Amino acid sequence: MANAKGTAFLAFQSLVIKKIGAAADEKIKSQLSADDQKLLFGKPILPIGWVDYGAYTRYMLLADKLFGKGDKQMILDYNSEIARMDTKGIYRIFFLVLTPKAIFGKAAQLWARYYDSGKLSMESIAGSHCELRVVDMPDIPVHHEFANFGYMAEVLRLVGAKNVRTIHPNCMARGDKFCRFDYYWDA
Repeated sequence: MANAKGTAFLAFQSLVIKKIGAAADEKIKSQLSADDQKLLFGKPILPIGWVDYGAYTRYMLLADKLFGKGDKQMILDYNSEIARMDTKGIYRIFFLVLTPKAIFGKAAQLWARYYDSGKLSMESIAGSHCELRVVDMPDIPVHHEFANFGYMAEVLRLVGAKNVRTIHPNCMARGDKFCRFDYYWDA
């Protein structure tokens, strides 16, 4: 199975605890499958370690179902907040001079730091639209895009993009050969 950096799961879980409470985290844990419980809580997860991407995605989906509206908006919102937390301090200065094109180029370069499989590429960027693709990650979990969309949309807003919109027309989890992410924004 594909893995994501532990820091992503730990940040999401910490927001659940901070915003809803430790009891919410316990309720989510209790409703995960025994396999997912073992993958996520069987041993300590380190920020620099790996966590099963499918189990992490199912944790987010269950949190949204139990404590959100079940429409995945909670996943988008929490990952947007994680992006803001990740880009504090000195990083904010860089965001004052970066463009969406530079952000997408960096995302492609950084993919391997956050996922242990797959490859992200920027297929095209023109005006206020960018197409990204992920290949070689056949076990990518269903609904993974909501974490990516929430995070990347916020990063785009931090560099000045307005009214960010996203679509995910192709997905390996749905049987396609690649995942396609389209980002649109107003300058």
